[in-house]
Amino acid sequence: MGYPKVVVKAIVDQRDESTSSPNPNGMEFDNLYLDMNGIIHPCFHPESDEDGVQPTSFEEVFINIFEYIDTLVNIVRPRKLLYMAIDGVAPRAKMNQQRARRFKSAKDKELADAEEEKLRRQFELQGKQVLPKKENEVSDSNIITPGTDFMYKLSNALRSYISLRLSNDSGWRDIKVILSDANVPGEGEHKIMSFIRQQRNFPSHDPNTRHCLYGLDVLYQEQQHANCQSVREMTPSSVKSGNRKASIVKKPYQNAIDLLMTIYKKEFKNLGGYMVDMLRVNDKKSGYIKLSRVEKFILLVGAYEDKIFKKRSELRERKLRRLCLNKDSLEEEIDAGSSATDSSSTCALPNGEEFEAPSLGMFENMHSQ
Repeated sequence: MGYPKVVVKAIVDQRDESTSSPNPNGMEFDNLYLDMNGIIHPCFHPESDEDGVQPTSFEEVFINIFEYIDTLVNIVRPRKLLYMAIDGVAPRAKMNQQRARRFKSAKDKELADAEEEKLRRQFELQGKQVLPKKENEVSDSNIITPGTDFMYKLSNALRSYISLRLSNDSGWRDIKVILSDANVPGEGEHKIMSFIRQQRNFPSHDPNTRHCLYGLDVLYQEQQHANCQSVREMTPSSVKSGNRKASIVKKPYQNAIDLLMTIYKKEFKNLGGYMVDMLRVNDKKSGYIKLSRVEKFILLVGAYEDKIFKKRSELRERKLRRLCLNKDSLEEEIDAGSSATDSSSTCALPNGEEFEAPSLGMFENMHSQ
């Protein structure tokens, strides 16, 4: 399972630009493959939510996932295929490890809840005000496991999301979308690699097909394919903040990197020069910074705080409005689950039709025709 967060050295702000237009990043791809568990986890329990709101319901997590996918599609802009793979039941060799992790996670949560309850009683006895507990559907990350109610509803929500995108987004209308959900055995990256290998064996396969992989760590290197690229996401802002697990996708769209560099260049003389000690820059043992200059820089950035929060609010409202245009139909399908069957995967064709298959092999055969 990959450990993705966000990509690109610089992303052109393209919120209002159609994804059917040429890619402003200068690279065109035919197929985009998403290891969905690398998307689900940061949307389920973000380490630092920039909007100040942690998800508390399945619906909020689903909206975060849809935003995440939208951003990746806007960046890569696949022209033929979008393949989304969710981790299914793991192979036996890894199953024991996963079970151990989940038991440990459940025990840690039990201890944390007991400690919280103890503190609540202690504060009540001391006469301190104790806020009531908020109901939270997504407090336990163990529900991100094949066979749970959360994964069932997520699969239905993704099917509805795919249908809406194929119907309403010009950038999606000419591509095939394959969803391999948690009912298909195997981990996401393994399902993706198996699909790519089998596609290459078909006589109709175009050897010049350009692939873009997201969330696959270094497995893509084993393909020895000149047309395979991987989406990576270590950004200068993450390094500067010392956070190697920075939240995905939002910072580039808010021009955070541009803002930092603009302030740094504009106020360079007022800062007194570089924030690092240039006299000791060649020291191989460690780096040295001038804290007084860093403090000035942080204060200068802080002056933009109101504008930053205002922009974040505008962007979030814009995304929510876009996603809620068809919210009624989405909620009906998620709640009723009427369209869900015992099938394990869904392929949505460019005309909006869907076919369902019990195995990955059937997808590959149909896709190659």
